[in-house]
Amino acid sequence: MADMSIDTIKSRLSNGARPNRFAVYFFCPPLGISIDSVLCKSANLPGKQIEVTPWSAYGVADSMPTNLGYDSQKSSFTFLCDQSFAEKQVFESWLSFIHGGTVKGNEQSYKPLFSYMNEYLGEIHVNHLRTDGSISHTVTLKDVFPVALQPQQLDYTSEGVILEVQVEFAFRYFTTEYKDLPQLSLFDRVLNTGRQILDVAGDVASVVDRFGGDGSGIRGGIQKVGGVIDSANSTKRMLGGII
Repeated sequence: MADMSIDTIKSRLSNGARPNRFAVYFFCPPLGISIDSVLCKSANLPGKQIEVTPWSAYGVADSMPTNLGYDSQKSSFTFLCDQSFAEKQVFESWLSFIHGGTVKGNEQSYKPLFSYMNEYLGEIHVNHLRTDGSISHTVTLKDVFPVALQPQQLDYTSEGVILEVQVEFAFRYFTTEYKDLPQLSLFDRVLNTGRQILDVAGDVASVVDRFGGDGSGIRGGIQKVGGVIDSANSTKRMLGGII
């Protein structure tokens, strides 16, 4: 049975993941690109889904898995621009290398000339960070290359606003690696275990009442011990997490 106590819910919410804590790294070994982008404002992480098709030998059709899909296999990243436009320069050069120019074809027409894929494929690593700065999990986009540099709007009335640029990348697939959970201190483990024991004891008291007994004695003991645990938690907060 799931632990739905107030203490458990409060603990989980206080340790909730924050969408503004992340770090992004861009790599393209064939072109010598390696960027630790501290100016990446937002990152669009892809999802995945099992693609299914109806199938039936007879009677009601079942959904049978046929493929693994990756949300159009594109992901976008928005960057704040400093006055050097460093990120924009790198990604625009990456795009220019993919499209190497044009060659003259028949009847005075020109055909685009593209590089081989193994000459421009890279990876993007997105680390999600916990509030203590450690990495909770890493999403790695594989066989990545930029496909679009979105337009930028200039405006005389936008005083004090930092210019942004959005770059869209195509990828073949992605992987997710979840890091080890941080270890609780001995103090926290004792308090959490004590609270779980009290929750079980509270269930016992309720069962005793339900079958005509008197669970008030058990409940009174729970309140006393619970007060001790709450007092210990309060002391820990006053000490500023030293324990």
